[in-house]
Amino acid sequence: MNNFINVRMTSHNNLKIFNNIKHNCRYRKSLSQFNEMKNILIDLEYGMPLFEFNADDRVMARTMYHTFSAMYQKDRKKHHQLHKENRGNRRVKDSFGSWGEMVFTFSEAIDHDLGSKYTLEELIKVAHECALELCEKMGTELKMMNIDFDEKRPHFQMFFRNYDELGASIYYKHKKTNFLEQMQDIGFNHFGKLGMKRGISKDKALKGVVDYITPAQYHKQVLMQLSNEITSLDSEVKELKVLRKEISSDVNLSNEEKKSLHNDISKLQTQQRQLRKKLTEEKKSLKVSDDEIKHDINQILTFAKKTIGYDEMKLKKAIYSKYKKYLQVLEENQKLKAKNEKIENAFNKLYDASKDFIFTVNENKQLLKNLEVTQSSYDTLKKKYNKLEEENIGLKGKLAYMKNQDFDSISIYDNR
Repeated sequence: MNNFINVRMTSHNNLKIFNNIKHNCRYRKSLSQFNEMKNILIDLEYGMPLFEFNADDRVMARTMYHTFSAMYQKDRKKHHQLHKENRGNRRVKDSFGSWGEMVFTFSEAIDHDLGSKYTLEELIKVAHECALELCEKMGTELKMMNIDFDEKRPHFQMFFRNYDELGASIYYKHKKTNFLEQMQDIGFNHFGKLGMKRGISKDKALKGVVDYITPAQYHKQVLMQLSNEITSLDSEVKELKVLRKEISSDVNLSNEEKKSLHNDISKLQTQQRQLRKKLTEEKKSLKVSDDEIKHDINQILTFAKKTIGYDEMKLKKAIYSKYKKYLQVLEENQKLKAKNEKIENAFNKLYDASKDFIFTVNENKQLLKNLEVTQSSYDTLKKKYNKLEEENIGLKGKLAYMKNQDFDSISIYDNR
């Protein structure tokens, strides 16, 4: 089974980038997560595995998320500055992220080939070299690189700086050119070393995308095609007639051979006549259908004029009025969408803040618990100290009593 490498590049809004960083660090479960397997962070300098993100290690996931989100916020600030300097003092919209994303995806064969045809380290090295070349071609730099195993199939996800020295989007700059096709070539040049094939580029028909034409244009195309086929058949019939005459006049052929060839030609002529008849009927039927469609359209327009009272101009005005209302609704929808993104962004910030607060509360609880243990130890020590103090006072009294005694007047032979 062949393994195909496909290279994709996309741009996200500001909030989506934060969410994708969370997913890469396993700090937040995404909708596309398929299992609980690890994600691997890749060293951008050496192209080697740097750290494994597991679902259980929440502390490290939180630390790495804050590290990369701080990197992104730093780039975002610089992006705002460049955009304001070159775009009439305007900040970057929230719908345009300061990082873009590249993805390397593979076919089902990756499940078998990884570990049998090449190691994980070899795959990561090739992907790292490919990502660096793509960034160099675009005039940008790599910011984060992961290989994810927590979805259906292993794949690489990378972030790159998505603004140039003027604050313009690198993604949209290259999307307008044939660079997307060049990306596939670059990907194949690298991953081809591991025996992979270039990603298949599907045409419009395979994607279900077709150029729209009107029924009249379609009928015209079909009629032209049928006319060409009929003309071609007429030419073939004429050629067969000439061939029949040549066979009849050929003295080198026996009567049986001539008869056999005549029969073959007759069969071909019959088939061509039948095909010509069929094509002619299809052509007539198509013309009738075309006339019926035109007749139905005229009837609908006439009925509309009689029942509704609309003439053509009024109908156009009504359609334009509906179109204006649609544009207004669309504009309101865009505003609501922007507000929703702001609310979601604020919610995520609040969510992160609440996580920090809960973490701080838990720390405080532990400190209070430790303080209670310390207080208990202190009380025990204080009791021991007071007891020793009492014993010390008793000893001091005895010592004073002994000092007041006249030891010289007491004889060691005194038997009293």
